[in-house]
Amino acid sequence: MTDRALRLVDSPDFGVRAAAVTALGHLARIDRAIDEERVVPALRRLSNEPEIAGRVEDALDDIAVFVRRSA
Repeated sequence: MTDRALRLVDSPDFGVRAAAVTALGHLARIDRAIDEERVVPALRRLSNEPEIAGRVEDALDDIAVFVRRSA
């Protein structure tokens, strides 16, 4: 699912990009894991889009809060 969402964050359609960003946050929250090396840069790249910046921030917050880190 992460691969699909990452492909969709580059969609020319705003609604698709927004849904993909939200999905990445949900995946991090539900699975408590995500490929941060790929996902975080993709999300940060979208943070410059004012219409989607809030969703990007929410997804990054979900990653920061819910993804388990090795001790």
